[in-house]
Amino acid sequence: MIAATLARPVAIAPAKTSAFYAAFVISLVLVSVPVKNFAYIVPVVYLLYQLLRGNRRLVMRVLAALSAVALVSGICLISAGDDMQVNVPGMVLALLTYLPIFIVACHPPVLSLSDQDIRRMQTTCAWFVIVQSLIGFVQFAISRNPDTVCGTFGLLDFRAGAITIAQVYYTFTLFCMLLFLFLDAKRRLVQVAIAIGLISCVLAQSGHQTIFFMASLGAVALTRLKRPKIVFGSLTAIVAIALLVQCFYPETFGLAREWERKVFDQDSPKRLAVEGGLSVLENPKNLLLGTGLGQFSSRAALMTSNDYLTFELPPMLVGKSTYYSQYIEPAMNRFNDYGEGSAIYKPYCSLLSVIVETGVLGTLFLTTLFGLHLYRNARLIRSADAWVSLSGMLVCVGMLFFALCCTIENYAEFAQALFLPALLYVAVTSRAKTRVQERATAAGAATFRSLRSLQLLGPNALAPNGDRSLSADIARTSRGTTPQDHPN
Repeated sequence: MIAATLARPVAIAPAKTSAFYAAFVISLVLVSVPVKNFAYIVPVVYLLYQLLRGNRRLVMRVLAALSAVALVSGICLISAGDDMQVNVPGMVLALLTYLPIFIVACHPPVLSLSDQDIRRMQTTCAWFVIVQSLIGFVQFAISRNPDTVCGTFGLLDFRAGAITIAQVYYTFTLFCMLLFLFLDAKRRLVQVAIAIGLISCVLAQSGHQTIFFMASLGAVALTRLKRPKIVFGSLTAIVAIALLVQCFYPETFGLAREWERKVFDQDSPKRLAVEGGLSVLENPKNLLLGTGLGQFSSRAALMTSNDYLTFELPPMLVGKSTYYSQYIEPAMNRFNDYGEGSAIYKPYCSLLSVIVETGVLGTLFLTTLFGLHLYRNARLIRSADAWVSLSGMLVCVGMLFFALCCTIENYAEFAQALFLPALLYVAVTSRAKTRVQERATAAGAATFRSLRSLQLLGPNALAPNGDRSLSADIARTSRGTTPQDHPN
């Protein structure tokens, strides 16, 4: 019975597997819809679908987390003082804009995922990357403007010929999908998708993402020196990206040297926003709990200001906090005066927004949560299973890439860019966990079978090293005695 238990594989639930894959495909299609801000409802659709398929555990976790955060933010708004204007619509909207983060943090492992399911998802992602990249090539051919290369994310944005944030969503999603495809880079379809995807990302010229992707891949790859093939493959990808950048936009690396000036220059909008954030945190309550979500520089605060979107919101959805009016609004005006659409200049980023709006306690909690995920995934790198080891490495690359991007823009609230990579994160970490369990189960079953064989041979059977004591001890144990009961 014990041997049968040890040999039993991890239970597979086809219904849950198909539910996750179906939810992923639905999310992929909806995220690709070329309607501004439509992607913010995709996480809601995902949760509703999971609820209908019986996954109440995820939904209840997310609702509990949202309720806790809403409670703390509500306390912050109530305690702001009579002379302070608060942005209630901004707080409510922030619960929606940060929903992908809540989902990935609360998502239980999908233990039913198999290698075939991962391969199926990789095939889907490969075709997605190919189709989106080809659309991007057409957009560039028509407009000759790299900022309009955004696939279906901004399908017809090239007609305006202006900078569009859909380009940022597009490249971030593709970069993360390429990491997922690296897990099966020996397949011809995947190789084609990786090559076309890299060209498309470079062609879109999202400079900070390209550099951060190369830096993240290189930094994590250097921890794999004991596996030369992994290091060589990573360095090959980095060199290929660098050559593509040098071919299409040779000025990119030179422009990167100006980032420091754009951030720290006396007139930099981002510096004004950071200095404003430090002023806000001088208040003890703000330092501890923050201003509350949607009150400073988060995307929710920007959207509800009614000055950020290209269309006007209904009056009931409009709000500006005193903190936003005092610090972010002047910085936004400075940004508009600069006449440059570079994300480096923008007076906001997720790092600043999280620190100011959630305070020390919220920042420490999120940092600890991120660190625990990073530590858990880093441990996978040491696995003897090559697939698990590579998945741990690539997940760490993706996490580092995301963290670096959060120093530039409000990436933590980019549902269109973040949600598909979040689901891929859940899929890869879930499968890595089950593979570790399956490997341990198989090893335990093999060990038990070996010990059982020795028992059947009897106490005179020789152990592998010629010592009879091991087999004798096993035989005594099977009779309910110990070596002390029968001294040699």
